[in-house]
Order: sequence, then structure tokens, then C-alpha cells
Amino acid sequence: YWLKKEIFRLPPTMLEEKRQGIEERDIIVAFPLDKKKGTGRVFAFLPTEVISGLPFLLNADFILSTNRETIQTDRPWNLWLRDCVADVAVNGFLELIQCSEYRKLAYSFIPLTDDLKVNPDFFRPICEKACSKLSGQEVVLTEKDELALPKHTRLPSDGIRNLFSDTTDRPQALQNLHFVAKEISKYAKQLEAIGVARYSPSDFYNALSDRDWLQSRTIDWLLKLYAYFLGPNNPALLEAVQKL
Repeated sequence: YWLKKEIFRLPPTMLEEKRQGIEERDIIVAFPLDKKKGTGRVFAFLPTEVISGLPFLLNADFILSTNRETIQTDRPWNLWLRDCVADVAVNGFLELIQCSEYRKLAYSFIPLTDDLKVNPDFFRPICEKACSKLSGQEVVLTEKDELALPKHTRLPSDGIRNLFSDTTDRPQALQNLHFVAKEISKYAKQLEAIGVARYSPSDFYNALSDRDWLQSRTIDWLLKLYAYFLGPNNPALLEAVQKL
């Protein structure tokens, strides 16, 4: 596991009869580097019966039901702890993407609301806050092995990657856009959740509108382009190029 632990001081207005005299609390997130270890279990020092659906293990001093099977989701203490979790998860993610060994795996730990299993209304703010925080940072690994803002990156199909494989000679419309690294494309849902868009027909139209660049292409490249347009899954792209 890759562990991330942070300490949070109680808000001045927080009053909890079961936690009197406590001024701060730890929150720990554990990213399982071996996927066979499973994810989603919530701990309150000891394991609970809660399997959240979050892509990591979570330990916090939640106030539980008497049988330790559930979190008391309407308790202000638990809501405060819940609202701190995204910060820990994001900071742990930012550490992981700086580690070459686990950089690509890190994207599997972006929490998605669709994956929540129990108490989705309670855990959903963790996903939403984490994705929102990541959307404004240079966290997306590109084909040039650099990190870029999600809004400046695109998820291309294999055909698009093939057409624009020369990263040093691209149309003007691709000068400020980056393709995500192919190795992390399998985490498309997570990438889209933080603001990465798929490479669209309008993006392709804008690229091919660079007439100077288009006229400099070789015959072989143009044949590859037409073969791509005639593919069975590209009617929208064919319509777009007909407008040129």
C-alpha cells in the first residue's frame, strides 16, 4: 500500500459529546499497489463492515453504529471527517504521480461516484471534491511523459494517434493540446471525471483546417488519412472533412 496520512484540527464550532477534549484527528488513505488486495474498506481504527466503493482504503475516527456495521452518516462529526478525506486522497495521488514506478497506476485511484456501493450520498462529496481539485492541476501524463492540465489534454483513438504520431510536426490546433499517454488511456472514466475530453470530430476538423500543414503531408500520409475516414466507425469525421 501507498499510505497518505494527514492531521486535521477540529473546527471551533464542532461539538461532539463522544469526542470531548479531542482537538485533532488523523485521516489515512491507503492506495493498494497490488489490486488483489481489494479496496473500499472503511476503518475506524478497526475494520468496519462498510465497503464504500472508493478505490482506496480509508481510516478515520468515524462514529459508528453499536454493532460497528455502519457509519452514522448524519452526525456532524462524521460529516466533518468525510469532508477532509478528498484532501488526503488528492495529496496522496500527487505523490504517486511523482513516483515513476507507480505513476501510471495512480489514475486508477481517482474516485468515481458511479463506483460507490453503500451510502453513496455520504461518500459522493469525496469523489466530487477530489475530481474538482485535480481538474485544476497539471496531473495528466501526456505522450511526451509530461504532466498537463486536464483541459489541455485529449483522449484520442488509436487511429488518431497513428495519424498524428509525429509529435514534433503537428497542425496548429494541436500545438496547445496534448494526447494522454497511451498507457493510462484504460483509465478513461477517471480521466474524464477530472476534465479530460475525448478527441472529437470538431477537434479533428480544426486540425485539418491548417491548410499549410495539410499540404505538406506525404502521399502515404494522405492515403492513411482517407483509410481512416472510410473506417466503419467514422461517419462523423467523414462529414467533418467534407466541409473543408
